[in-house]
Amino acid sequence: MRCAKATHIMDEKDYIIKPHRRHLATALKYLGGLLFAFVLAGSCALIPVCCTSEERAGETLQKAGYTKIETRGYGWFACDGNDRFSTLFSAVNPLGKRVEGVVCCGFFKACTIRF
Repeated sequence: MRCAKATHIMDEKDYIIKPHRRHLATALKYLGGLLFAFVLAGSCALIPVCCTSEERAGETLQKAGYTKIETRGYGWFACDGNDRFSTLFSAVNPLGKRVEGVVCCGFFKACTIRF
């Protein structure tokens, strides 16, 4: 009785390569997810910096008669959906009192002062 000859003899490589490719694919997916998370976190951290307009806020406050103006960065949830720039400030109003508020500006609309 004759046995058929094996056309392929499995060696250690056949057992090692396939699982490693699976692990490599899983690792790349994991690293891609981490990279996406870091990019998302970085962009969220930059949004407040990008969405303040200290120049426009200063001009608006000066035109309204405010003096000793100090801007304090981005004002979270201080403006409505039509405003794209939000800048916190403290200043002396035309009556001589120290006030704090936010200047809200849009791309195609004037700035408003809110207290």
